[in-house]
Amino acid sequence: AKNFGETKDVTDRAIKKGDTVNLDFVGKKDGVEFEKGSGTGQDLEIGSKSFPGFEDALIGMKTGAEETINVTLPDPDENNPDLAGQTVTFDVKINSIKETILPEVNDALIAEKYDDITKNYGYTGEKTVAGLKEYMVERIKFSNFTNSTWSDYVKKCEVESYDEAEVE
Repeated sequence: AKNFGETKDVTDRAIKKGDTVNLDFVGKKDGVEFEKGSGTGQDLEIGSKSFPGFEDALIGMKTGAEETINVTLPDPDENNPDLAGQTVTFDVKINSIKETILPEVNDALIAEKYDDITKNYGYTGEKTVAGLKEYMVERIKFSNFTNSTWSDYVKKCEVESYDEAEVE
């Protein structure tokens, strides 16, 4: 449903979970901008948990809003290990809000989007939700098996030598 949703601009309400927000932001600790804490024209799906704490602080803001929000960074924080678990501020400007209207997933949608589904997922079965669901479950099972098998294999390998030039 998400792949075939219709996106529309939101101008009559505040940000809510599920919206995609385009924003500018500058992260600061004690008034000093920190590395990897700023962005311009960035899209962020609210509720994606890409930026825990940050996303929740944006809920309720409207397009055009400019605010300073307090956020406690995750611990650990791979982007800023020195600031992990600390409270910082972000100067935020909301450029736009978009909402995705999800279609009902039914046999009619599968039939309508069949060519796209075939192209994106390799599905060539019946034009039904049940058929697609069965295919996707098997695909996920195979993917998990393949990834697990490959991971087990790599763990058993030893590097005996490597070409220094290739590493560089």
